Amino acid sequence: MPSASTISGYTYANWGPVTTTFTAPTSCASIPNEIEVGPSASSGSIHPNFQYGVQCERVRSRECYPSATVEMTTTLDLSPTGLFKAQYYSPGLYCPADWVTVGVASWDGDGSLITSGVLVPTTTAEVLQRDGELFLSILDKSETAVVCCPRSYSADLKYQCWSTISDYKPSSGCNFKVPEGVFGESPIKTTINGTATTRYLQTLAGTSPFIGPSTTTFDAEEKKTMVGMAVEPMLTLIHKKADFDGM
Repeated sequence: MPSASTISGYTYANWGPVTTTFTAPTSCASIPNEIEVGPSASSGSIHPNFQYGVQCERVRSRECYPSATVEMTTTLDLSPTGLFKAQYYSPGLYCPADWVTVGVASWDGDGSLITSGVLVPTTTAEVLQRDGELFLSILDKSETAVVCCPRSYSADLKYQCWSTISDYKPSSGCNFKVPEGVFGESPIKTTINGTATTRYLQTLAGTSPFIGPSTTTFDAEEKKTMVGMAVEPMLTLIHKKADFDGM
């Protein structure tokens, strides 16, 4: 892939190579990238129900992730354009230490895209904020994509990597209001693993900044239902077979 690719309004930037197994400082183990808050799962849902953040800004150090060859901002960005930017490491050969592969995509000899794990398309028609299938459409025929999450975390293309914090009792949360008319949607058609699907991609229809943050203090009844979920970004690695030569 080139250093940056844009498709359907989404920009994917190459943050540079990861050719050894990155090990984060020990301090990173006790500091999640962010903690989201929402009601505990009900009716058998396997997805988190994020409604609030504990921190209004992400505070985790960039030292907790493989270094990037482009500037990595740590300031709060209220522009909705940030939701249409994603990153990958290339050539990216190995998930970080204590992270595991949660999805793989590559082209077979017949020119068909084959996926596994979280990169297998779902059958739902929900609007996705980050569409993994769209990203795969710019994967070169000679490339393989691997996505990684911390060990023991659940993985989802929309929700990233997440894990419920069982002993965390949230008392408040912060959130941002999205102005009307900022987001739209458009259908996209893809064929993955031999199956053609139509999905609805979230698009950027306006650039008005998010409003907030505002803080909500939970009452006694809400506190009983709220849980905290540690959230980490899903790391994407792109490589070619030749990248392993001489390793």
